[in-house]
Amino acid sequence: MTKILLVDDDESLTESLRRFLTKEDLDVEVAHSSADALAFLRQYDFDLVLLDWELPDSSGIEVCTAHRANGGTTPIIMLTGRNSINDKSTGLDCGADDYMAKPVHTRELLSRIRAVLRRPKSLAPGVTTIGSSQIDLNVGQVTRGGQTYQLTRRESALLLFFIRRPNKIFASRDVLEAVWPAEADASEDSVRTCVKTLRKKLADESHECPLKTVRGYGYLLELG
Repeated sequence: MTKILLVDDDESLTESLRRFLTKEDLDVEVAHSSADALAFLRQYDFDLVLLDWELPDSSGIEVCTAHRANGGTTPIIMLTGRNSINDKSTGLDCGADDYMAKPVHTRELLSRIRAVLRRPKSLAPGVTTIGSSQIDLNVGQVTRGGQTYQLTRRESALLLFFIRRPNKIFASRDVLEAVWPAEADASEDSVRTCVKTLRKKLADESHECPLKTVRGYGYLLELG
């Protein structure tokens, strides 16, 4: 059974979500503080974490950052009342895999949980296979057809962004704010250029590439 850690100090909300998710055959453990959440993550293996931003002893951002710093790769969905672009960028940049603004709609939450659980297990920088390419983000390399292609630091960051969010279209502006958040001179042209060079390194012999351009909408990493 899929095991989920739900972290939120709102006891009424957590009980309501726990009941709903339990009815959907999910095993839910509840923590009401950052300290309890990190203790659970150290002791048990979870398939996914639902993590509130505002917690009484620290923040969900700190929990997510600490978990990733300790090598934790458990997928994390942030649940928060903060819904500005800057807040979303902060949440995703700290290592979260998805971001939902409150109030949470339970059916949408369930759909997002299922979508995250379908993703490749290798969500932290590491080795994974995409199409005909083996990706090693530890050293920033793509190996395909017996050849190795070196990724730039920005290409690695861009690829990791899409690996964490497969089969979902992102506009250039969203990618820019998530992958280039601190660079004032970056623009949507920076995104287009980086996508173009990355696609060349991921394309197979038939020039098919899993990183797609969806004309008029943006980009997505197409995974089966």
